[in-house]
Formats: sequence, structure tokens, C-alpha cells
Amino acid sequence: MKNLVTRVGPAFATIVMTVAAVVASVGITFFILDTFGNGVEPLVLMVAIVAPMTIAPVIGGMLIKLIHQINHLEEEQRHLACSDELTGLRSRRAFLENFELLREQAKRDGSILSVAIIDIDNFKSINDTYGHGGGDELLKSFAGILKKNLRKSDLVGRIGGEEFAMVFLHHDPEKAMKALEKVRIHTQKNVVDYLKQKIKCTISVGVVQWCSHELADVEVLMRQADESLYHAKKTGKNRVIKFDPSLKALQA
Repeated sequence: MKNLVTRVGPAFATIVMTVAAVVASVGITFFILDTFGNGVEPLVLMVAIVAPMTIAPVIGGMLIKLIHQINHLEEEQRHLACSDELTGLRSRRAFLENFELLREQAKRDGSILSVAIIDIDNFKSINDTYGHGGGDELLKSFAGILKKNLRKSDLVGRIGGEEFAMVFLHHDPEKAMKALEKVRIHTQKNVVDYLKQKIKCTISVGVVQWCSHELADVEVLMRQADESLYHAKKTGKNRVIKFDPSLKALQA
């Protein structure tokens, strides 16, 4: 039923259900009259035709309305599964799924992937000072900065409490670094008004860049970006750090 309504539309589906109900009603009436009655009676046959023509559209309309409600709920569930409720960005699961698709695309066309993990500096202190409401407003404001400063082809998601991730697909590795530096500067200048208070923050960013000839999966790239983020935090915060294998030795 659900597939029928989706395929042909509500109006045509109602007609189909009505015709089917009339055919079934007439067939059953013929069988009963022929088996147990005295032949076909016009009045009974008329009732067998009129009754389903009257009732079927009403029942069909109710069923179609119910199907639309179910479709709407399913769409909402899909949206919630793919989107972060607070910021409207992709959820962690949706981000990682799309990341894998971009990695495959980069392998095919020889593009470069720049993967960034972004963390809002001192976010716990912000929550402690302004409350979770203030922290939430800051997260939403930062998500807005990301949306305004990135291309539609860039992938961005919220992967943790105050942690975000991005993937750029391009041929010029410096473009991603410039875009992230732009986001960092805009964030530093941004002021969030909350309950007559002004909230400001900075971000730390770890970046790794991957070429199609290198062997690395999504998990490895995320870990390397995280290692760069760790170094950005350790060296003063409010900066963008690109991955280098020597960073591991510095962490040890």
C-alpha cells in the first residue's frame, strides 16, 4: 500500500482501491447469491456496487493520511540520525560515512583531501562561567561561522561536544589551510550575546593532508588530524597545525 501511494499518488491510489473494492464486493455478492440464493437480485447487486464506492474512498483517504504521517516520521528520524540537533551540522556517523565517499572520490580523480579536527578552546570554562545555555549558543554561533566560510562541496560535522571535523576535496593543499585560518580569525573576532553577557572563544585546529597514492583509511586520517590538534593545544591554542610524523615524538 505504501509503495502504491508513493508510486502513483494519493488520488490515483484512492481510485485503484475503490475499483478493487467494487470488484471484490460484486464478485463475493455474485458467489453468495449464486450459491445460496435464487439467482442475481438487482437490488442486492446495486448495494454491492454502491456500498464500496461510498466507503472505500473514506477508508482509502484515512489510510493515505496515515501513510503520509508515517513517511513524515520516517523522514524526521532519518534527518535526526544524519544531523546534529543543536547545530544542524552532520552528526558524527553521517560525517564519517560521507568522509569515506570523499576519500573514494579522491582516489579516483587524484585529488587531495585535507582533514581537520577543530576544538573550541577552554570550552569547559565557558560552560562553567555562562552555563550550558551559553555554551550551546556559542556552539550554534560557531557552526554558523563554519557554514558561512566554507564551500558547499566541503564536508563538516560535529563529532563531539565541542569538537568539529571538516574535509576539503581539492587540488591545492594551501586552499584548505587558508580556509581554516579564515575560520580561526572569524571565530576569534566573533562575539555571542547571551543573557546580557558577551561570550568569546578561540579554536585549535589539527590538519592532515592525504594524496590518493598514499595508503591510509578514514580512521588513520582522523587519528593523525587529532594528533595535530593535540599539538596545537599543547603549543598555546588558537592556531592551525598541520600533521607531521615528528609530532608523535613530541607527544611522547
